Amino acid sequence: HVYQVSCKYLSKIVVNASPAHVFERLLTGGHGQRSGDWFQQVAPRELDAFYTVVREESDLALPATASELTVAERKALAISLRGTLSTDARKHYEELAPIVARESARVWSGAIAGDEERMLWRMLRIGSAPYFVLGASKSGPLRMRVGTPWDWRQRFTLSHFGIEPRDGGQPMVGWCADVRDKKTGAEHRVDGHVQIRWSHGRFC
Repeated sequence: HVYQVSCKYLSKIVVNASPAHVFERLLTGGHGQRSGDWFQQVAPRELDAFYTVVREESDLALPATASELTVAERKALAISLRGTLSTDARKHYEELAPIVARESARVWSGAIAGDEERMLWRMLRIGSAPYFVLGASKSGPLRMRVGTPWDWRQRFTLSHFGIEPRDGGQPMVGWCADVRDKKTGAEHRVDGHVQIRWSHGRFC
């Protein structure tokens, strides 16, 4: 027999994907496809306000708007912004973050439009073939079999799938699923969140 195995050690990250791949493409097709700056897409005014402060405080020669940054300029800016932001920059980032979270939640809700069950399967890495997750968690050794959508429907019913923006140090969209066990009638809640951030530092 051949078994697919996923190894996971002390990690709660299930999916690592771009915001566009999660919120617009719903984790289907085009994985790894390059996307634009999600912050620019969903909160352009707030991003420009944050960028303006950062640009004025920087010693780098930077363009007037964030959308004009080259790849090299983005990398240089990210390096210069490592660590603590100034009080003024932090204020503008704190205004940016909730807008990004709110608009991301809105885009995601609109894109799902009745496809909540399949979205849950993708978020939980439930695919067409069963596989095993082996590793370690804070509570001890991790050993579980992840079934298929067919297995899921034999055992569970999705009662509700909710999405909401969440407060935090960075933009976040929370999601939860209420699931009923057909055999026992017990109700279970699966709760998670999507963190939205630049992958290589601020603006990069």
